[in-house]
Amino acid sequence: MNTVPGDDRFRHRSRKTSELVAREIVRDIVEQHLTPGEMLPSEQAMLERYRVGRPALREALRVLEVHGLLRMKPGPGGGPVVGTVTASAFGEMASLFFRLSGTTYRELIEARLELEPMAARLAAVRHDEAGLARLRDVLAAEEEADVDDDVAYTRLATRFHAAIGGASGNRVVDLLGNGLLELYEERLRVPLTPRAQRRDVWAAHRAIVDAIAAGDGARAEALTRASLDVALHRLDELLPEVLDQVIDWA
Repeated sequence: MNTVPGDDRFRHRSRKTSELVAREIVRDIVEQHLTPGEMLPSEQAMLERYRVGRPALREALRVLEVHGLLRMKPGPGGGPVVGTVTASAFGEMASLFFRLSGTTYRELIEARLELEPMAARLAAVRHDEAGLARLRDVLAAEEEADVDDDVAYTRLATRFHAAIGGASGNRVVDLLGNGLLELYEERLRVPLTPRAQRRDVWAAHRAIVDAIAAGDGARAEALTRASLDVALHRLDELLPEVLDQVIDWA
């Protein structure tokens, strides 16, 4: 790979060529404001753009594909397509680090216990109308849901927690919090809230959304923390051995 005098784009020579190219592809996606679903340039164009050989370019594309940042469209006219940044992909990537570092499900939930109340406070302070609308949509769905429908209850609970993160207006809090939520929901067998208590949970959700809508950050944070504290306490009683297991790699 040739460098241009004064060009700092390829300064980090200790990195593999493919890693440098992957970073440059990401930089171009951001700087060119490419959106999910848009095609990247042809292979020949990228070879000329990044001044590398075909093996290094293909390895760079594979790295980004593994992380869900792009996908390969097969067939004539195919090639690399910009992917969507999702909490699920972020959580899967993080799970490898959690696994190797010995992180437990208990630690994961403790982290969420800090992140989601923060998200609720930020949502109240920033008062994003689109975020509030998504939260109110969940509340409306809860009003219509059958309290005895276990699948619907679990789906709505997940939607509510995810919407809190989105309403925060902070992409770090949203991505990290919902990435942890994905690991929690997929890998920890959470006992469902007893049916007799589900309307109480939905009432707590309404109170949280009311506090956010009123711009009361302290109340929104406190109510969210109290709700999560109840869930963690229930898990600690019913599944203490699972909480202390190391998180699996997705």
